[in-house]
Amino acid sequence: MAEDTPTLDLSTPYFPVFAHPSSTPKSILDPDVSAILGGSTPALHPTTSWPRCGECGEPLIPYIQINLASPRTPAKFRARFSEVTVEEGETPILQVWVCAADENAECLTSSVVSDPDARASVIRILCVADVDLAASATARDALGPLGGGE
Repeated sequence: MAEDTPTLDLSTPYFPVFAHPSSTPKSILDPDVSAILGGSTPALHPTTSWPRCGECGEPLIPYIQINLASPRTPAKFRARFSEVTVEEGETPILQVWVCAADENAECLTSSVVSDPDARASVIRILCVADVDLAASATARDALGPLGGGE
């Protein structure tokens, strides 16, 4: 190997610490929550609409949300996002949204395999305050029945 060849920086893997099931649903803004898989109430800003697939136009579904401020999220993973600017009272959330409009996942497969610009998924960091959680319910309700379009 040549001396000037850069070494590959392997990413720190993320192994979520799941909360014990309870009768009370947990919010992604709860510091005891590291991650939420799926769910119908992802964090959104009041001015943000529910993301849609850039290929088929159907609503994307929340795949995972990771609370980047939670002590239950591994410190090495949180450190990867240390440059994110967070205002007082906000919580940084890493979100992954994917298209699941059809059972064969054609939009998502296309964007992953052949067309990385297809926009059949969204990966973003959103800094939200407690009051912002109501915005996701409003945005979800505005969609009408999921999978049926508007």
